Amino acid sequence: MVKRVIYFILIIIWMSSIFKFSSQNGEESEALSDVFTNRVVGTFFKEKEGNELEKIHDSISFIIRKTAHFSFYFLGGLLIFGFLNTFNLRLRNKIIWTIIIGFIYAMSDEFHQSFVSGRWGQFRDVCIDTSGVILATLIRAKINQIVENRKINE
Repeated sequence: MVKRVIYFILIIIWMSSIFKFSSQNGEESEALSDVFTNRVVGTFFKEKEGNELEKIHDSISFIIRKTAHFSFYFLGGLLIFGFLNTFNLRLRNKIIWTIIIGFIYAMSDEFHQSFVSGRWGQFRDVCIDTSGVILATLIRAKINQIVENRKINE
């Protein structure tokens, strides 16, 4: 029961963090991404200049932003699955419900962004977010299977 409460609290913190990031207007969001992008570009592309540097910056910024989407939702997938793991559900149902919950939250997040100045909801981001949830879910499900098999074999 304690695990369930802890997972629930962590899920609320995770959802609140995503909501906070999604509430940033376009300029704030871009500035946050640029902190990481500028570090990468400054470290690996010191010799580039002008148009070439701008193209590299834009490409890396895109990769960083989408990796952040994937990573945040990967974490969410782990948390949601962990929460559902505290219930007596079949593994298949834990997998399905984790993915459904992650997908619905990703959809609601993109819908929320469509009301924020300089931001818009993108189905591509929902797919990236859901991919993070799916990968986390599959990894966690495999770990569950390994643990269960060890218990049976002991």
